[in-house]
Amino acid sequence: MLNSLTNVCCKEFGALSSRLLTVVMVKRARFDEKPTLPVLSFVLINKPILTASYEIAYLIAKQGKPHTIGKILVKPAVLKMANIMLGIEAEVKLSQIHLSNDISGRIEDMTEDILDQVVADLISSPAKFSFQLDETTDVSNLSQLTVFVRYVKDDVIKDFLFSLFLQEHQHCHTDCFKNSEFNLILAYLADIFAALNHLDQKMQGGGQHHRSGGKPEDFSKKLPLWKRRTENNNTSNFLLLDNCVSQIEDVSRIGNISVPAQLKQAIATHLLDGLAKFFHGYFPTRESCPAWVPFTFSVETTDVNDEYLNEIIEIQESQVQQQLFRTTALLTFWYQQMVTYPVIAKKALEISISFVMTYVCKQSFLRMQDIKTKKRNRLRCENDMRVVLVKVKPRISEPVSERQQ
Repeated sequence: MLNSLTNVCCKEFGALSSRLLTVVMVKRARFDEKPTLPVLSFVLINKPILTASYEIAYLIAKQGKPHTIGKILVKPAVLKMANIMLGIEAEVKLSQIHLSNDISGRIEDMTEDILDQVVADLISSPAKFSFQLDETTDVSNLSQLTVFVRYVKDDVIKDFLFSLFLQEHQHCHTDCFKNSEFNLILAYLADIFAALNHLDQKMQGGGQHHRSGGKPEDFSKKLPLWKRRTENNNTSNFLLLDNCVSQIEDVSRIGNISVPAQLKQAIATHLLDGLAKFFHGYFPTRESCPAWVPFTFSVETTDVNDEYLNEIIEIQESQVQQQLFRTTALLTFWYQQMVTYPVIAKKALEISISFVMTYVCKQSFLRMQDIKTKKRNRLRCENDMRVVLVKVKPRISEPVSERQQ
């Protein structure tokens, strides 16, 4: 009885195994003919599809558009055009491009690749690099600090948005405005910033260097004059401060009110010990920023330091270099002299890459207003800003290859 039951079970098991094997073989044949795993996202995304999604993400970021525009506008428009112009098959193929929740990740991948490229360029740059920073408050009342780095790549000066930080902005109390002396101090500082902004506007734009038109030198020469006038109760150089003093006279009905002696001393100290020293430190002296950099073939050799004299004499004697100097951009000219005249070329490049004013940061703040709006006030816009402002293009093949692994 037991043996019979065993034989029956073996026969049933064998038949079941045979049927299961047949089913598996049929399904395997169907899978080989038309795989279903890609539909279930169990395999890697096709490389052209992935590359296309990165390219579209780059275009979206470059124009400073919301990331959702890929899903709600770009993809529907592409599919509609493909259907009309190429047919349903093209539409089906293009519909595989992912433009939903992947845009931010794509942009972050590309900015990391841009950063890798710039770091490598900084290491291999033939001259030192310089940087500048500035701060503003965005639409979310957050403090935005931008840091730009400037360096030489081949014969081109490049600016790169290195980092952007977010921090809560703290408000000051308004009670201070009830204090007349505080208002006088504030008016003086506003006048100083207005003067600096005026100087800044004169020096904005590319191709400026520390000896551009002598503008910083002209400004610093005015400071002792302003100091003497302030000490003599003449505040005509500071319009807001002068208006505040006049308003105090009108309110108190007391004539000839002057700036308090303690404040006059503070202004005098700030003008000479503060601003003047700052300008002498920030804008190099004639020795550290020599005239032969922009005026190589007209400068007198008697005004050249011994360190650079031999090469200056040699380059001034070259007719070929004189012709090249007249027909080539200043930075390109000095970059081409790195082999023949390395000492003066390196010095000239180091001066050329210096930031004169913070106009680069201010331009970035204007662009940020277009990217981070009230409707996008929670956006951490560092990656988008970097793509928008930087001329270095991402190597899209790099993040695509990483995603394919």
